[in-house]
Amino acid sequence: MSWNESADEKPTPVTRHEAERPAAPATRHESAGGAPATRHESVDGPPATRHEDAGGAPATRHEGEQQPVRSRRRLVFPPAVEEKYEYLRELSSGGAQADVVLFRDLADGTEVAIKIYRPDASKVLDRDAIEPLTEADEEHVLRFRLESDEYQIWEVQEYFPLGSLEDLVNRRGGGAQSPDFVLDVLREIGQALDHVHSLGVCHRDLKPQNILIRSEDPLDCVLADFGLARMGVLSNAIGSVAGTYIYTSPEGSIGKGNKANDWWGLGVIAHELLTGRHLHAIPGGDGVLSELRVRAAFMEQSWSYDDVTDPRWRLLLDGLLSPAEGRWAWTDVEEWLAGGSPAVTAMWPNRIPTSQRRARKAYHFAGTECTEPEQLARAIRENFMIARDHLAGVRVGDLRSWLHETWVGDGADEILDAARSGATSPGRAAVELQLLLDPDHEPSFRDRELSSAGIAAAITAAKKADAAAAEWTRELRGSSVLSVVGRHAEEPLLSRADELLTMWWRDIDAGSLAGGLWGLPDLREFTAPARQMLEGILLDSALNAEARGRIWSRARELLGKVPASERSRTEFLQALIPAGLKLESFPQAAFVSLVFPPWFDRIAATKREAEARAKAQLEEERAEARARAKAETARLKEEARRGVDARARQRRGSDWMAVWVGVIACATVLVPWLAGRYLLRGSWPRRDSPAVYDFDARRGGAYFLTDWVTGCLLVGVLVAAFILLRPWRRRVAMVVVAALGLGAMWHWGVAYVQREWNKQELVTADILRSTPYPFDSKYYTCGSASMTAERRNADGHDETTAYSLFTARTKGSTSQACDRVEFWEGWHRVRTFTLRAPQYIDSNAFSGAVNVTQNTTVAKTVFTVQTRSGKVTYKLPALLARG
Repeated sequence: MSWNESADEKPTPVTRHEAERPAAPATRHESAGGAPATRHESVDGPPATRHEDAGGAPATRHEGEQQPVRSRRRLVFPPAVEEKYEYLRELSSGGAQADVVLFRDLADGTEVAIKIYRPDASKVLDRDAIEPLTEADEEHVLRFRLESDEYQIWEVQEYFPLGSLEDLVNRRGGGAQSPDFVLDVLREIGQALDHVHSLGVCHRDLKPQNILIRSEDPLDCVLADFGLARMGVLSNAIGSVAGTYIYTSPEGSIGKGNKANDWWGLGVIAHELLTGRHLHAIPGGDGVLSELRVRAAFMEQSWSYDDVTDPRWRLLLDGLLSPAEGRWAWTDVEEWLAGGSPAVTAMWPNRIPTSQRRARKAYHFAGTECTEPEQLARAIRENFMIARDHLAGVRVGDLRSWLHETWVGDGADEILDAARSGATSPGRAAVELQLLLDPDHEPSFRDRELSSAGIAAAITAAKKADAAAAEWTRELRGSSVLSVVGRHAEEPLLSRADELLTMWWRDIDAGSLAGGLWGLPDLREFTAPARQMLEGILLDSALNAEARGRIWSRARELLGKVPASERSRTEFLQALIPAGLKLESFPQAAFVSLVFPPWFDRIAATKREAEARAKAQLEEERAEARARAKAETARLKEEARRGVDARARQRRGSDWMAVWVGVIACATVLVPWLAGRYLLRGSWPRRDSPAVYDFDARRGGAYFLTDWVTGCLLVGVLVAAFILLRPWRRRVAMVVVAALGLGAMWHWGVAYVQREWNKQELVTADILRSTPYPFDSKYYTCGSASMTAERRNADGHDETTAYSLFTARTKGSTSQACDRVEFWEGWHRVRTFTLRAPQYIDSNAFSGAVNVTQNTTVAKTVFTVQTRSGKVTYKLPALLARG
């Protein structure tokens, strides 16, 4: 349970007599949160037990890694140490009397452990007891020397990298150790104890942590940590039991121990090594019994080492764990180690084995049957209000009688008597009883656990003006419960917190917050919740010095300087705050920190409301202006929309008009036919066939349909372009129809025109080949003869071909006779012959001047021309060959 933390932050320790004004600083070594455990262990070692350092000197365990690692310095060392040694790291810290630090000697480079005693510890240090140990045999005692200045004392010690006996047992796996190992430990420690006793010194704190290891094989142990050593007997300078209570003898537990106390500790160590369990281990659980339970066991003589069954080891434990007047010393242990059986001269008269004790009757509380004190403590924690009412009554005799039958004995009598007489509140008595019955468990108070987390939760709730939490903290301080828990947990901070709370609330109840500025009517509405919140604020501040500092700073800020934003708006505060108001107590500072912020907020809120009204009016005016602007914008948009609609309608009308014009144009036939025949003839998509070399062969009727369709396609393209090349807005349907129409014309119309044109071009080419050339209608002829014949073309196909022979008069000739002969293959002129006189053909012979003898084949066809000088024959094969 850590009491050095509050609901907000870890506190800074304060002096025991700190003033209520923050000007009084805390002393350097004050209030370390109680007496911490005296174990100087490394981070790898097991944690110290809760009551390990019951006022004794810290254990000198020089553990750690083989290679020291430099770390941040936390301590301030004496100047003489700084001059001669180089700091490496802390080996242990937080002990009640000393800190152990690893240094390097600047002279020879060796590592040493220096145990620096705190100033308060050095006052009770028995130097007369420690000085003889500086000359002790180094085989049994660690090498060290005492040094000091006018403020502090320190020991320069040998450094043990292997750590302590506890570390060695942990490295060996823990638990029960081998008998041979236990014998080696007994021999080493027994000789060391005998040696220091011969010097007249008692160790008084023998435990595994204070037995250091020089080597493991062979085992070499030395004794360390003689901070509690005294010459011969215990000194009265220390008001509590010295040493670690679980290794202290029965007589040592009441402050009457001497050298025999060290041999009892050796017996406890031997039992722990043999069994793996401590002599005072919690039955059936982990850990060890509390100090109160151990003392009760000593009074009842109820400890047991029945788990050791070997007769030889039982004899050793009987001798070492016997009453002080007959307890074994080194001579007996040495004889036992040699195989002898020394006599056990003293026995505990009332010690009864646990298995033979009679069963204790049960105590019934709040419906729970309790047979052990821990059960009753749990029932009180779970039913605190019932327990409080029960302790407030006068009939607690049954409880007292039952407690006397337990290990608690008469330890609860004082608590019960104080509660019955009214000297102690019932709530406080219930907490004290819980700590007595079950000291290892966190107590509860009014059904809330008295732990760091429980108190922090109460503080948080009370700060939020929670009435239940405020009532809880009020009763907590009224019963001085924190002091009870603080004494039990050895936390002076809690007792100091109780003192501060008592002083602060006495100041408040005396009326320190009633007059002056604190009593202004304007503050009354904030005072009621502030009083509940003060419960949490003051409890937090009592436990946390940093919280107090923050409250003082905040209060001074609120009183000394009004924020600029407030000063510019609040003339009232400008006049009030600089009027010399001062903080005279911490409750006033807490009151200011709680009440002034909401008060300032209220004053500022008044200004903000006026500003908000003005702002709202301005916003309303702006909203009206925005509405007018919006209406005007809407009107303009509507006009624009109407204009767009009108233009869209106009465009749609133009589209339909274009469509109808195109339809009418195509319906007239003439316009598209003329465009197709004269404008688009011979271009794409109607390419002239190379076989059609005479345009006169193309008959108009045969090409009419392709000419008309081509013209309609042109009209359709123009209409689609008219539709597509203008803005599409609100004309999407027409645009889509135009695009589809254009695609349809491309896909079907163009294909149709090309197909029909090419088909008609084949017909025309056939006409040019198979029809005689119309020579008579174009030229003056004296006569002609024609014939048709089938002939195989170059592709191997049979085709019909017309062959003609014409006679004609040469242009410009003076003769009236025909002097020219032309041979045509279809409409293609193949051969021309010019006749010379007297081979002219008379004009009166026109009708019969040319004859053809046609046979079944081209090879036998002959053309005959009657000239003035006689007949001239032309054989068709020769004409074709020559041509």
